[in-house]
Amino acid sequence: MFVKSYYYPFTESAALIKSDCLGLSGVYMIINNINGKGYIGSAISKTSKHNRLYIRFRNHMFNTAKLTNLNLKRAIIKYGLHNFSFHILGFYSIEDTRLNETKFITTLKPAYNILQTAYNWKGYSHTSETREKMKLNYSNARREKIGSLALRLNRGKSLSNETKLRISLAAVERYKSESFKLNHKKSVTKSVAKFSKATQVFNKHDNTLINTFVSAKEAAKTFNCDYRTLRRHIKSGKPIKKINIIVKYKE
Repeated sequence: MFVKSYYYPFTESAALIKSDCLGLSGVYMIINNINGKGYIGSAISKTSKHNRLYIRFRNHMFNTAKLTNLNLKRAIIKYGLHNFSFHILGFYSIEDTRLNETKFITTLKPAYNILQTAYNWKGYSHTSETREKMKLNYSNARREKIGSLALRLNRGKSLSNETKLRISLAAVERYKSESFKLNHKKSVTKSVAKFSKATQVFNKHDNTLINTFVSAKEAAKTFNCDYRTLRRHIKSGKPIKKINIIVKYKE
């Protein structure tokens, strides 16, 4: 039934599936070897250099903590990844991959799949237990709370053209004000300082400190020097001979 199969430990299967599936599209199935339940998915590689099946394999079998399918994620946590295997059900053209995925889902009815087709949520319905939880979560008290909040936010209120114009003009004036410009400049400076390293510039000849800047970009701008060149000299520790300076990150 399976075209290719890969078993735990998956680190040994990674190189194999990477070479087997390069440039190919197809349908795969992850099987719980304890109870036989499974999950069916597909991947499409649009060029000969793409390897979407390999990426899906890695996402499922190496990054299980980030799985979006809760049924499969919970099963792996419960039974352990070593009790699962990864199988290629078939390789197909790009046009036929999704169609064949739907056929496999319809025929095999994998327990861990939530969607009933490869395309969308059509045909899926929540269980009675889930629907009951959703009803309880959206209780009358919750409705009242949301409704009162909406009223406080002037739900349904219509502003006159005159009021809209006054709000617009006030916003323009606020943008032009000196206090706004000053606060904006402070905000930008604070942001630069948060994500940048303080940079010191020294005289090449006597090693005296010329100035300290909030970032390497600011130093490059001040000395009219290419930023990439300055970064390169910071890493190497060599002076920039053309402008006779030594640049270092502040310790």
